Amino acid sequence: MKTLVELRKMLTDADGALGSVRTRMRTDIKFASGIDDQWTEEDTQARGPSRARMQFPIFSAYISKIVGAYNANPFAIKLEGEKQSDAVERLNEKIVAIEDESNAKNVYSSALRNALSCGYGFIYATTEKDEKGEPCVRIEAVPNPLSIFFDPNSTKVDGSDGEYFIHREDITRDKARRLFGDDVTESGENDGVFYKTNTDTSVPVLTFWYKEKDEKGKDYVAVSKVVGNKIVAENRLDIKRLPVVLVAGEAVLKADSGAVEYTGIVHKAIDAQRLLNYAVSLSGERLALSPKANYLVVADSIKAHTKLWKQANKINPPALPYDQYDEAGRALNPPVKQDTAINVGDIGGLTSLYTGSVAQIIGIPIEGIVENHSVQTAEEVITKAKASESILSCYYENLSSSIKALGAVLIELISYVYKYETPKDGETRISVSAGPLLSTMRKEKLRSLYAMASALPEYRTILAPKMLECMDGVDEELIEQAKAVSAMQLSKEHAALQAQTATAEGAEAEGTDTNVEDLLQQKAQLEGLVQRLSAELEAVKNSVNGEVLKAQNAVLMEDLKHRHAMELEAMKQAGANTRQANELQAEAEREVFRAEQEQAQTIEEMTPPVLPPVEGV
Repeated sequence: MKTLVELRKMLTDADGALGSVRTRMRTDIKFASGIDDQWTEEDTQARGPSRARMQFPIFSAYISKIVGAYNANPFAIKLEGEKQSDAVERLNEKIVAIEDESNAKNVYSSALRNALSCGYGFIYATTEKDEKGEPCVRIEAVPNPLSIFFDPNSTKVDGSDGEYFIHREDITRDKARRLFGDDVTESGENDGVFYKTNTDTSVPVLTFWYKEKDEKGKDYVAVSKVVGNKIVAENRLDIKRLPVVLVAGEAVLKADSGAVEYTGIVHKAIDAQRLLNYAVSLSGERLALSPKANYLVVADSIKAHTKLWKQANKINPPALPYDQYDEAGRALNPPVKQDTAINVGDIGGLTSLYTGSVAQIIGIPIEGIVENHSVQTAEEVITKAKASESILSCYYENLSSSIKALGAVLIELISYVYKYETPKDGETRISVSAGPLLSTMRKEKLRSLYAMASALPEYRTILAPKMLECMDGVDEELIEQAKAVSAMQLSKEHAALQAQTATAEGAEAEGTDTNVEDLLQQKAQLEGLVQRLSAELEAVKNSVNGEVLKAQNAVLMEDLKHRHAMELEAMKQAGANTRQANELQAEAEREVFRAEQEQAQTIEEMTPPVLPPVEGV
């Protein structure tokens, strides 16, 4: 087991190597959540400290929609083998039980959500005591991906080649002393200090999982728990794999360092979200100024009614009185109300533009995010699903790979905790059942089978089991019944064909009175029927292949059309926004010119005439 100084160095090395990654993750999470402040210090300085700082969060809607599509067809661990031995069956049953008791669907979707948000999600398997006090295996989620430090030298998408994982959480001093003793907050050795009494208000609780070898060269996983500056627990797990699994986002190559980093859907579109926040804030500022009505007045005309005029923007008076003449009897100009109506049409155009920009940058068609209540054909549904999944496939595939890696961890932990027999190498294969990508493939296959059954009604009984297997929510018993009916029909047809052939051959061999020529003719007809059925079967196969190719081409064409339409719509919107902005600017200039003319005219009218000098005065 490692010492406190060695554990401290492990954490320091990971934190130093992952510093820029964790900073970027923290920013991405802020924009993905929709509840944190998305205004950076630079944004505030650019707009001014006293201006509106409103937000229009959009990433959370994308992420929730994508996770919702996964939840409709979630992954599950499944063990397969050429020989389904009792050991494999027993392991399968235990894994299903662990997934069910751990609510694995929510655990996996939580990791996917974090991968979509910041590029890194995590799942871990742990051992704990059940209600009876017996050890058991559970799968746990990691809600905060920033609480995990991982080996920066790991290159596999599931992190299984890493040497360690570290989990950190912070608790109060009082809680740390109550749970683990007063000495956890004392100062330790300089190189092993995790907690500084003078400056830190909370106490770190760190769990280290790292690979080790014993004196016999056997691999195992060591677990060390550190609270403050004290190792409070150590344990040895006789397994080879670390029980923490990385769920990665999209792999991105950094040009400056050549390192591979994982990002979610948020990072590339952050600037578009910031522009959207600018536009919404500008709209709010305009609306905030709209209720106040401004008047151009001569002060003497409202001197006697000052109290009522002060309340004009706070109450709704039926009339605003003024004096037509001053004390000398001279006529006074009536108050003139200034037009303070606002136009937010340009802001609406900008909001639509930046919302569309987010969709284009992320690369997910807007139809995959915004609900569309129009009636759609099966072709349209499959096309749109394929268009979204072509972008999201890396997230789904990485989650699938990570769940497979988790399956390997569970096999080791189950054997370690429950003393189950471990299958021999090559005896079993870990796979992942269901999932959103497989669901779309099944729908596409169902469409092809339905077309084949419509074209060749005589094959419907044979195709029925395959069609039922491609449908969601169909009971397994119904599928087995359909298979039995299909097998029965095939058996009857085969038996009838064999009986006819045997009759013909028997009559020919025994030399009975049966007309040999008729029997030979029947035999030729049967052979012709077999050839025709073989040809039809080959035609059906070709038709299916053709349907698949047509479907694939249709998907590609629809995807290209959709992308082209999005780009064309964005260009149209940009042109419309430019024209609207030019029109607004021209209208504003005309309004300014008219206001200047009215002001000059008002001043001229309010200025008393200059009388010529009178002679003799």
